[in-house]
Amino acid sequence: MNATAAVLSKLAPGVDSFDALGAHSAEDFFADPPRIQTAERARREASAVLLPLPGTPDESGRQFERPRGSGTGWLRLERYPAGGLEGLRARCTHPRSSSRAARTWNLICHLQAHGIAAPQLVGFAERGSSPFGAESWLLTRELEEFEPFARWLADERDDSRRRRGLDSLALSVSQLFRCGAWLPRTTLAGLRIHSHGEDCAALAIENLRRERSLLSERGLVRSRRPAVAFTEFERGRVLARISPRRRDEWLAALAREAKDVTTVRERERFAARIVGNSTERRALAARCGGVPS
Repeated sequence: MNATAAVLSKLAPGVDSFDALGAHSAEDFFADPPRIQTAERARREASAVLLPLPGTPDESGRQFERPRGSGTGWLRLERYPAGGLEGLRARCTHPRSSSRAARTWNLICHLQAHGIAAPQLVGFAERGSSPFGAESWLLTRELEEFEPFARWLADERDDSRRRRGLDSLALSVSQLFRCGAWLPRTTLAGLRIHSHGEDCAALAIENLRRERSLLSERGLVRSRRPAVAFTEFERGRVLARISPRRRDEWLAALAREAKDVTTVRERERFAARIVGNSTERRALAARCGGVPS
């Protein structure tokens, strides 16, 4: 980390400096609006601020400035206040982190190390200190060409493409549980799919022997599948073990949310891909298929 006037910051590999992002220092991203070269074209989306990298053209193709070495595209800026319960969780649960931005950074690193797709990290910064976590911000790249999973399910009519998309999600969720990543706030709205991608990122698992075992266990074959990414990390943490009860409640909540855009058979098939034990598999498939309250 680099110290700059009580601010600690970290940039991802491939991002040489804040100048490449159109800023002078980490402090510029704490400002509201951010003090960066492309701030006039920024737009808000819920709690985030979307910022174009220098050189990113607008919808008409017009380029306002030259790129500065980090490519083009859009960044997502999330800012977190100091303190609070979430800051305490970040400090006291694994992976222990000094701020909410650092916690999300560490969670995304954990996911990507286990072959699970998530937004590309750009940088984060913290300032001040508190037993409940520092004030912080996190920069990630927008997931280009990905679309909300719920919208894709509502629009996609081809049965084979729907099946591949849901199988890809099942593989990603299986790996999520296997690596101990617990993302309790994940919703259908927070899942993204790249339906024109090639192999799902969930298949890029470091231990290929475990991958083959996983595919065989779930009755799947390696084929081209759309990539599925997770984007919601609030209250996320890494656990030594995710209990079957916690897992099943999480899956049932996701199935309830998907009720209007999936069939009973699709929900049953999805749930059956997650669990290895045959008895548990049948019980979970029935629960998710019927989505009881």
